[in-house]
Amino acid sequence: MGLIHERIRKIIELEDCSIASFERKIDVGRNSISSSLRLNSDISHEVIEKIISTFPHYGVEWFFKKNIVSMDQQKKQFLNEFFELLRKWKDIIDK
Repeated sequence: MGLIHERIRKIIELEDCSIASFERKIDVGRNSISSSLRLNSDISHEVIEKIISTFPHYGVEWFFKKNIVSMDQQKKQFLNEFFELLRKWKDIIDK
């Protein structure tokens, strides 16, 4: 399975929708994504553009890069950095 196919499957999973509802949301023909995923066939750039414009919160980089940090890891990293900043501010205030 190719990277694009993996990303599409992940978006479908994260958005908690069926393949059919995903196809409707991105406004493509019925079974077009289903067939592409099942047969591991090419996905046109038009379909990819529709996916990215419908679900912009995943971002182009996340969609295409192989070694990108997962969204959960990004959230954990952000929270760790945020709490570290709070600790530093507290130390400054307490001085």
